[in-house]
Amino acid sequence: MSTSQRHPTREAWLLAAVEALRPLFEEHGATIPPLRVSVGWPPKGGTGSGQYTAGICHHSVGTKDGQPQIYISPRHDDAVDVLAILVHELVHAEGDGNQRAGHGKAFSSLAKPLGLEGKMTATKAGSALLAKLALIAGELGPYNHAALMVQQKDPKDVGTPKTSRMRKVWCPESGYTIRMARSWLAEYGAPFCPCHHEAMHHEEQLDEADQGE
Repeated sequence: MSTSQRHPTREAWLLAAVEALRPLFEEHGATIPPLRVSVGWPPKGGTGSGQYTAGICHHSVGTKDGQPQIYISPRHDDAVDVLAILVHELVHAEGDGNQRAGHGKAFSSLAKPLGLEGKMTATKAGSALLAKLALIAGELGPYNHAALMVQQKDPKDVGTPKTSRMRKVWCPESGYTIRMARSWLAEYGAPFCPCHHEAMHHEEQLDEADQGE
């Protein structure tokens, strides 16, 4: 049976990866608890164009069956990169919501011996760990996943200017402010301020003024 057949899904590959990494943790006196691992966006910070969250570990206190749950960002499809992210999240899972829940001394006391380097909130695998992860990736075979692009748009809308953004509408005297759809402003104009009963100002007027300069 081929490697790809042995790991027909990305979750199967990740579960096998946890087992392959277990001895590495045991060398440092750490035990990986029973857990679940899958692919998914983190609650926040997953889709930004700058620094983003590559993985997250939900500890047992927040799960119905008492098992930590790890999620790897779907942005990643390189096997070695995924393994490096998984090592980081497994350090959290090993602490299971206690001393290694954050990225302080307790976290680094295991992360650094394992070979994770750099800022503990965004670790990278050092050269020694990379060599080990490359061997593990070779044994596991292809990671059955294709990176999910950050732009989550309907393909027909790509390159089309946004015209439905809510626009700011305000009264310069009272400061009364609301937001309206751009299409409503174009069709009906700005509403009257309930304080002064005069037409309110809006962002479209600023855009038109800028274009006239």
